[in-house]
Amino acid sequence: MNDLSKRSQRLYASLMHIYEVRPRKDQRGVDLISDVLPFGRLWYTKPDDAIGYATFYSRSHDAVIRVYDAAGNVTETHRHRGDLHGTVTRFSSLPNEFSPLARGDHQRD
Repeated sequence: MNDLSKRSQRLYASLMHIYEVRPRKDQRGVDLISDVLPFGRLWYTKPDDAIGYATFYSRSHDAVIRVYDAAGNVTETHRHRGDLHGTVTRFSSLPNEFSPLARGDHQRD
């Protein structure tokens, strides 16, 4: 594997959302854990609810959701492909009727 493909794999991994669904130590449901969640972890009563939230929350990103048992073994792995692949957004550098340059609202130093 060449250096370029290693760098592209690291970049792809950094863009992917990675979730863990782990049983709680107090036996009261599961925790959904990820760096992309606003609070780091969320509590759910059922693993299916946690998987559903992770799939919805990462709808525009690729995601991997791993479900663990109490011993720490992976029991399920779900992969989700984001919906915004291939979307290209263009920004024009020319002023349009809504830009401050076209309206004359800009200030000069």
